[in-house]
Amino acid sequence: MPKDVDVILETFNYLIGERMLEELLIYFYSFREYYRYAYRLLCLYEYNSEDDVLGLINDLPLIFRKIFYYQKLDEQAELFIWLYYCLVTEMERRKKITPEPNQAVYERLIDEQEKTAKRVKMTSEEFIEERFIPKVAPILKKRNEDFMEANNVYVFDDDADIEAELKKLFKKSD
Repeated sequence: MPKDVDVILETFNYLIGERMLEELLIYFYSFREYYRYAYRLLCLYEYNSEDDVLGLINDLPLIFRKIFYYQKLDEQAELFIWLYYCLVTEMERRKKITPEPNQAVYERLIDEQEKTAKRVKMTSEEFIEERFIPKVAPILKKRNEDFMEANNVYVFDDDADIEAELKKLFKKSD
């Protein structure tokens, strides 16, 4: 996708954690609507690096500030902080409009997962661990690596000697 918004959103989904993603999906009603809204945010509304994004987080309800700091999002790129703020703000707006959304789509997804697992004589958890994740993880890993390479993003181990790592990196580019 343009501006690598798909990789940014998948990374964001990983960073916010499973429980927060579920909370967002309740009010966005489906994965499709959630992704469409988030992609629109990332593509159409440019993140302004001059904005005080951490200051915006203080405007959120207490529970979402706690989740924000528990997930250590304050240590992440400001783009992720901005995206978190925008999505939670939209979710809060939707809560006011429809206080108790219908979770039928989410439940159908879980039912479909259980049916598929039953067909292959596995529990739902075994199916996810043994079949689904091994199939999807390499695809997502490849997309992530391509994104990192295209945008010159490098990840170093916390215990790594940064100077030595940088020397290796610059030797590769020669």
